[in-house]
Amino acid sequence: MPAATYPNRYCTDLKSGWCIRTEYKGPTDYCGPRIFATVERDNDTLWQVSLEPNTDLETIDNHRNAAQLMVDTWEFQERFPDMKIFAV
Repeated sequence: MPAATYPNRYCTDLKSGWCIRTEYKGPTDYCGPRIFATVERDNDTLWQVSLEPNTDLETIDNHRNAAQLMVDTWEFQERFPDMKIFAV
């Protein structure tokens, strides 16, 4: 299968959306492992949520769940109710 080129039919409005970045943080002395989902608008504005990974799921599914948690709890959800995750 050839490599995907952008824009393509699956992410036609990729450039017009927000970017949610997920990152795994390992356990510390105080907290267990977490996956952070972050949206950074500019240098002064940052939104972040964390999720404890489910060991029964694959890594990519845990990162998708963290991104979905960001979409579901984000303060702009009322303004953009049809937000969807295009790629993981």
